[in-house]
Amino acid sequence: MSSLDLWVFHAINGWSGYPILDWIAEFADRNELLKAGILVSVYWWFWFSPTSRDDHRRIVITALLGTIVALIVARAFAGVLPFRVRPLFTTGIDYHPPALRLHEYLNAEDWSSFPSDHGAMWFALVYGLWRLSRPVGIAAAVFSTVWVCIVRIYLGIHYPSDLLAGGLIGLVCAYITPRIGGNRLADYALTYEKIHPQVFYALAFLATFEIAVIFDDVRVFMRGSMRALQAMGFRSIHLMEALVIGGAVLLLFVLTAGALVKWWRQPQS
Repeated sequence: MSSLDLWVFHAINGWSGYPILDWIAEFADRNELLKAGILVSVYWWFWFSPTSRDDHRRIVITALLGTIVALIVARAFAGVLPFRVRPLFTTGIDYHPPALRLHEYLNAEDWSSFPSDHGAMWFALVYGLWRLSRPVGIAAAVFSTVWVCIVRIYLGIHYPSDLLAGGLIGLVCAYITPRIGGNRLADYALTYEKIHPQVFYALAFLATFEIAVIFDDVRVFMRGSMRALQAMGFRSIHLMEALVIGGAVLLLFVLTAGALVKWWRQPQS
């Protein structure tokens, strides 16, 4: 960790302990509606805007795909790089704890703080909005920096370099996703939307909902799968392994249910 990284951290976290600032920071970090919910709503506004055309909708789809790619890449880096303990769990750095029990709601999953998946996700979303509208993109960047990044430094969840690295991952992934097949996938999605709008919008709602809540339901599913597997005797199972196994079981269930519904609807001879 560089001295500059620690200096910026102290400059922000040093204000921690003032009740009103602590309350604002806790509210900002816990309220998903006023975080990703706002940015996702802006994406939906652009999608249904009267001036929206397929090129705008293509940007929306590739931006959301880039956001998911950014989260995956950030988690992959966190898994292979040396583990970094979050500031609030680190001794000897002059951390100022807020006047609240942060650990009671922080779902850190014992994951490394570097790089930040929050930084990756928010700045992937910001880049997509910047492609749709320069003023909106700039406003989203300021909002994400203040309401998300500074808040997480203030609370001691991340160092500045965690968020900087995550933000760079988000920007790069959002930039390259359209260039490595994202536009083609978007074209397929736009064609499907015209043929099967009911299926498309149901899936689009679920996808954007999960982005808005930062995939918290997926993390709950991971924890539940891990506990179930550990209860079955797989004591050494980890969260990501539990997600893969649980996801495979869930996919098998969905495919089986779909096959049964299709069979049931066939004319009986």
